[in-house]
Amino acid sequence: MESEFAMPRMTVAALLFAVAGTSALPAAGQEYIETFTDWTAYQYQEQDGQGGGGQTCYMVTAAKSHSGPGSEPSRVYVTHRPWRNESGVVSIAFGFDVNDNAPISATIGGTQFELKTWGTELAWPYDGKDREMVNAMIRGIELVVTASASGGGATRDTFSLRGFSAAFQEISRACNVN
Repeated sequence: MESEFAMPRMTVAALLFAVAGTSALPAAGQEYIETFTDWTAYQYQEQDGQGGGGQTCYMVTAAKSHSGPGSEPSRVYVTHRPWRNESGVVSIAFGFDVNDNAPISATIGGTQFELKTWGTELAWPYDGKDREMVNAMIRGIELVVTASASGGGATRDTFSLRGFSAAFQEISRACNVN
């Protein structure tokens, strides 16, 4: 069963460029793995455009609530690329253009993470804090991301973390990541 969270081709390309720093593009298809409450897991064979690539697994959820400018739901992705020695890479694809000169933060429980942007639609944790953020998400109930829209106005997206741990375990299993 395909889910509404399948990553659109352009989002995949932009996300992979932003997170991996390459122009990596996915192969023809993504394989739906399973939905775990509010998170959905996928896998696919990624090509790096240079004759390399390998198994890539990711999980995704959409914001449960949004306040402020913008109408498209923002999404949070966690990605494993073992063929690049990358695991648990956290990224947020906003459903609106953010002001990349204004602070963006993610809060899980009492822990806050500063995020950096790539362009005006993608963000991820500063200083390689992905593992720390994933651990907080495993223990947490919700993730709240605050930002400023590029046209002005504060935004707040709230994401459920129900099913996060099970989805993370599944993408880790599918990509043979410990």
